[in-house]
Amino acid sequence: MYCAALPKNRFARWSGLDPRPPEAINSRRLKEKDNREAAPAAAIEPSPAPPFSAEMPQEMHRQNLELARRTHRIHLLTALLILAYTTITAVQAFLLWETYRESERVFIASEKPYVSLGNRDGKVAEIRQQSDGSSAIVVFFFNAGRTPALNLVTNLWSSLRGVKHEPEHHIERFQDPNGGVLDRVPGPVIPGQGTHSAYLPLRWTPSGDELKALRSGKQFAIGGTFEYCDQFGNYRCQGFWARYRPPPIDDFVQFAAPSCWVPPPTPPSSIIGGKKIQFVALPRCEKPRRGQVLP
Repeated sequence: MYCAALPKNRFARWSGLDPRPPEAINSRRLKEKDNREAAPAAAIEPSPAPPFSAEMPQEMHRQNLELARRTHRIHLLTALLILAYTTITAVQAFLLWETYRESERVFIASEKPYVSLGNRDGKVAEIRQQSDGSSAIVVFFFNAGRTPALNLVTNLWSSLRGVKHEPEHHIERFQDPNGGVLDRVPGPVIPGQGTHSAYLPLRWTPSGDELKALRSGKQFAIGGTFEYCDQFGNYRCQGFWARYRPPPIDDFVQFAAPSCWVPPPTPPSSIIGGKKIQFVALPRCEKPRRGQVLP
């Protein structure tokens, strides 16, 4: 069988082979690959930015400045509101405290004891004849308050001449180093609307002959001090003078109420186990704790 010789390019097309050299074929394939990879990248490439304007920084600065001003106004208004609320709260607390203090003062004034010279009928003192023929002078004290007068202490004397005036006694309280409390001069309690009787010391009491002279018009007076505490821890001391009026009055009439001069307390000391223990002076009246009622 005879086969005619075909041209080289025709033979390549007929046989399906690329007549180009291998280097050209590889170069073409690389370009096609690069074109395929570049196509997706170009598809997702961002759009170009809008043209830059010189007015944008000024507009942003103006907006930021306006925001800062509004924030400052809000902070200032908040601070003023807090200050006003705090002031109103403080004023209300002060008014409530003053109301409480005033109520407490009114309550204490209405409940505390009021001890005065004389009994419920106003009789200051009286001369009594004893069974042995001697005489005694009784002095009356009346508590016109509602609560009791605690630890009543009296100092009584008269205008008789030649009698030695002994040191007075006063309410005193001391504390030892271990916390114990010592009441130097304890006294009786006068309940509310109650009367207490105290006898004039015998050295100050007139004798039988002196009483006859008094009833004949001789001048005579009794005097002294009385002091006490109340349940609220308050201390009160009051002096008095009362003159005897002969018959037909035959009674004592108060004519002066001087104030007390109470010397400062002198703490005692004791020796225990060879060591000197010094007491410390406390307030004359015990201050009750909150919710406590003194007996």
